[in-house]
Amino acid sequence: MLRLINSGFLVLFGCCVFAQEIKVVNEYLEPLDGVEIYTSTKSAYTKTSYKGVANLDGFKNTDTLLFFKPGYNFYTTSLDKLLINGYWVTLTLADYTLPSFETSTLREKKRLISDQSLEKESITEEKLIESNAQTTADVLTNASSITIQKSQGGGGSPIIRGFEANRVLLVIDGVRMNNAIYRSGHLQNSITLDNNILSQIDIEYGPGSVIYGSDAIGGVVHFQTKDPLFSHKDSISYNGSFLSRFNSANKEKTNHFDFSFGNDKWGSLSSFTISHFDDIKMGGRRFHNYENWGYNNFYTVTENGVDSVVINSDSLVQKGTGFDQYHLLQKLVFKPNDNLQFKLNVQYSTSSKINRYDRLNNLTSLGTPEYSQWHYGPQNRLLSSFTVEFTNYNSLYDKGIIVLSHQKIDEDRFTRPFGEIQRSIRKEDVAISAINIDFVKAIDSTSKFYYGGELVYNAVSSRAYKENSISLERLPESTRYPDGGSSLSSSAFYVNYKKRINRLNIEGGFRFSHILLNANFNDTSFINLPFETIKNNNLSLNGSLKASYSPTKQTSFNICFSSGFRAPNIDDFGKVFKKDLYVVVPNAELKSEQAYCSEVGFVQLINTNKSTPLLVLKGALYGTYLDNAIIRSDFSLNGMDSILFDGVLCKVRTNTNAESAFVYGATGTIRLNMSKFLSFRSSLCYSVGTISNSNEPFAHIPPLFGRTRVVYEKNKWDIEFFSEYNGWKRINQYASGSVDNPAEATIDGNPSWYTLNIRLGFEVNSLAQLQFAAYNLMDAHYKTFASGISAPGRAFMISIRSTF
Repeated sequence: MLRLINSGFLVLFGCCVFAQEIKVVNEYLEPLDGVEIYTSTKSAYTKTSYKGVANLDGFKNTDTLLFFKPGYNFYTTSLDKLLINGYWVTLTLADYTLPSFETSTLREKKRLISDQSLEKESITEEKLIESNAQTTADVLTNASSITIQKSQGGGGSPIIRGFEANRVLLVIDGVRMNNAIYRSGHLQNSITLDNNILSQIDIEYGPGSVIYGSDAIGGVVHFQTKDPLFSHKDSISYNGSFLSRFNSANKEKTNHFDFSFGNDKWGSLSSFTISHFDDIKMGGRRFHNYENWGYNNFYTVTENGVDSVVINSDSLVQKGTGFDQYHLLQKLVFKPNDNLQFKLNVQYSTSSKINRYDRLNNLTSLGTPEYSQWHYGPQNRLLSSFTVEFTNYNSLYDKGIIVLSHQKIDEDRFTRPFGEIQRSIRKEDVAISAINIDFVKAIDSTSKFYYGGELVYNAVSSRAYKENSISLERLPESTRYPDGGSSLSSSAFYVNYKKRINRLNIEGGFRFSHILLNANFNDTSFINLPFETIKNNNLSLNGSLKASYSPTKQTSFNICFSSGFRAPNIDDFGKVFKKDLYVVVPNAELKSEQAYCSEVGFVQLINTNKSTPLLVLKGALYGTYLDNAIIRSDFSLNGMDSILFDGVLCKVRTNTNAESAFVYGATGTIRLNMSKFLSFRSSLCYSVGTISNSNEPFAHIPPLFGRTRVVYEKNKWDIEFFSEYNGWKRINQYASGSVDNPAEATIDGNPSWYTLNIRLGFEVNSLAQLQFAAYNLMDAHYKTFASGISAPGRAFMISIRSTF
């Protein structure tokens, strides 16, 4: 025990021991993580942390140091020169480099400063660690044009410039997450990714269908996990980290551990995270003056098979919003030589049951709870991928990558109306197999040619039954998706070309896609449909043309024209489900949505005489014309506009193609670097959307939102004071029906709100970092747009992170 205590003191107070540390930054003075530092003889090796810091113990003053990071120019110096420069190293972006192959799209991850428009954005590992968010969905609020909708505690659906759910493409390590049952309402799948093992999140705004295919209308969110460690020495190298975090908002307790080791040819990375979230306590100060909005006054309990209503002793606590989440990851990499690499990537995520809070707080016309039980079963996600990366400079390609992947997704729903014995259990299983092949060929030093293809196959199985909660006797029940099985397959080929002509960058390409859908309805006794089979055959040709011009190194103008598409999936064609007093039924006549987008933007750097610009301004105007937009409309089934479903008379709705919709808006960011240690950053995004033929509001359009931060980073401290804010969303700006959840808003809509927050980080030493945070300091009550749950009130977070 004494040895353990002594070890703990060494970790926490080892900062008293002198160590040579350097910091590696980019031209913005932003820390660069993962920079490899080694001697010319490879006698010593180290790597920078997420703060760009590296310990040079083991290096000699006479050593020549080499600094390497993909996408940046090599840098060589000595320890003596580092001392003269104050132990700071600035790496510059490579003027024109081949991709680093960290994604399957082979697109460049790094660009010249003048090319960094708002069309693309990255959340770096440094920001991931500093934000220390509870879930991956929460991390995305750091992006300038993303806001998050939540239906329950275990949720988080990103809205990108007015598009959400299956109009936004999610990608993990080069593999599409979107599948045949990604719905058009709100998607909570991003929480099945472990943000504690992510290395970076790349966000591409606007249609990305040339590279990514269907669903990439509003944008693409590409999550990238860390890779195993390789050794630059003869011996095996290793590293790892441990995180423990507590957040009072929902009494969160998260523990994470990852460990990586490798030699010059083999590398392994293992990761495990377990999180427990209790019920969320909302803010108590109602600055919006809607006194009863969002209060949780009751909850239900079941004892001896009898349901009863219990008065909530603390109406600020949202009963039933807690859940547990578990993540596992294992990566193995084999690199026989510098031109060939094999990677096996296995990820598994599961959860406890997750209550649909926005359903459990519903009341019937008699004033009784609508449900005693409405929850998702454990949500399971299993991903296995095998990647081959190779370099072979020939007439066809310079580099290539092949990704073979398989995913298995389980979604289960359990519902039981209040006072009833029978509960409905609906189980969906989706198996997705895919192969992606991508190549890049450099024509000369100023141009590149990208091309590749994709094959994806989705198989959907949907089962359902009623179960007596006492005797467990089972009876038939309507399935959510076609009970005879369904499939969705796609094949595609794309070509993309990039060219630099002095200060002008041009990029253009096209993608041809073929999508087949088949769905079979065996039992139509629950809903009498006029068909038993749905077959759909879609062909789509999409393209993009982008240009950026930099008259000076401080100024850049960008323009983009692109088209995208979304082929209707099994959820669009064949879903049957009830929400509030509406029931949605299948429609066999849907067409693909086609999106035509244009965007103009600029980047302006001011006072670049110093090592970093004093001021960075970015702005963009964007617009998307959505033809054949799929929306929910009132419908007549067999001549009836209302039917009895789950024992309730519901108004019938279905997915239909509107003539068109138009979504447009503006976004901007500003960064003021007041010194090497102090900066001011702010972003703002505004979107508007209408359905052309009726001039009705288009769904999923958030109100004006933004984020402002003041950041101080010096020595071992980093302090951030930030505010997040939303404007009003008036009730007459909500889309018709229930997609925008008007029942969860006030009678006037969703009130404006803002929060004040502070976060402090302290690097105890190279092995341990502490972080403290206080969120929603004013304890304001608010809901983010379209959410069925109130946001947390005043909360405090503390975490300790150890790296080795």
